[in-house]
Amino acid sequence: MDFEKKPFLVTRDGGAWRFTARESLMARHVPAQRAFLSAALEAANPDRTAVVLDLSRAAVVDSLGITLVVKLQRTCRQQGVGFRVEGANPEVTRLFKVFSLNDLFGLQEA
Repeated sequence: MDFEKKPFLVTRDGGAWRFTARESLMARHVPAQRAFLSAALEAANPDRTAVVLDLSRAAVVDSLGITLVVKLQRTCRQQGVGFRVEGANPEVTRLFKVFSLNDLFGLQEA
């Protein structure tokens, strides 16, 4: 995959893998984002202890984006890997609250 077209910037800090969204989690982007995350998490990695989804660059998250985050959390749980969401702006945090997911992902309204 061409670096410029990757939907997430991936960095590692010890066992924690940080996926920073390069764009909003919206219907038109979710298929590529889902494929990228699936491929990244499919490979067994015994050193991975946590996944952090950084939404600081995601101005908008729609219902398909929410579904993507929920499925990512479920995959991590099945793999025995910690999962958290960071960097969500106030509008995105409120959307997670509307879906009663803010506590699951540890998001607090500012």
